[in-house]
Amino acid sequence: MLCDFHIHTKFSDGRLSLREVVDLFGKHGFDVISITDPILDRYILEERIRKGEQINAITKEDFKDYLKALWKKAKRAWKEYNMLLIPGVEITNNRDLYHILAIDIKEYVEPSLSVEEIIKGVKEQNALVIAAHPDRKKEDKEMNVEAIKDAIRKNENIAIYLMRKTNEKR
Repeated sequence: MLCDFHIHTKFSDGRLSLREVVDLFGKHGFDVISITDPILDRYILEERIRKGEQINAITKEDFKDYLKALWKKAKRAWKEYNMLLIPGVEITNNRDLYHILAIDIKEYVEPSLSVEEIIKGVKEQNALVIAAHPDRKKEDKEMNVEAIKDAIRKNENIAIYLMRKTNEKR
């Protein structure tokens, strides 16, 4: 089964429209994709607004419309390509250094919450939790994957956790 669960579109910082993404993956024979444009923690969101920068993310106010657009394209993806499109988001907290994919999310989850609260909120929606960018380390100052792993371990009913193997010497 050919899948990609971490795809951004022009809804955020991606280069392709939702339609172009569906066509690209559909024409290349993918079975399942999840569109996971980011939602940002309030600190980075406020900073971007203060600096006059583009937000490049899904806002709380746009969240429902975003999901509606994804579900509409999901019907097309299935009809034209027999490809399953599962709506999702990348919950992005750059202050505490974690990014979490929430696949099949139905309600907005505030990215400024603790990692445990985010995972609990996603789990309560029967959505999947995936650590985004698991190959990054906390000391990289880019991602706190250990916090995500610890929170997932505390919640035995988490549906999924994926970890890419790295080329680290053991």
